[in-house]
Amino acid sequence: MNDDLLIIKRIKELINDLDIVFNNVPSKIYYNITCIMDYGNSILENTVLCNYNNDKDIRINLYYIIMTKLDMFNYILNIYYNKKYISSKVLYKKIC
Repeated sequence: MNDDLLIIKRIKELINDLDIVFNNVPSKIYYNITCIMDYGNSILENTVLCNYNNDKDIRINLYYIIMTKLDMFNYILNIYYNKKYISSKVLYKKIC
């Protein structure tokens, strides 16, 4: 199993960079930051599980979980962009 998959590297980088992304987010909505950190950790965990698993049905289920978490992750980032907490450059860099 390859732990050096590009997607796993990108998710690890994203989780490490989240502190920089959320510098301008006010503390009154800090629960969303905790939520997005949980989404990031869950995406990483499920991606690694999908990488190590050989059962096709389990891999498909993990794929849907990963895609759902990514959509929620992007949704929260878009909310922060619309409220001007993060810039379009940061949003584009983190979503793509």
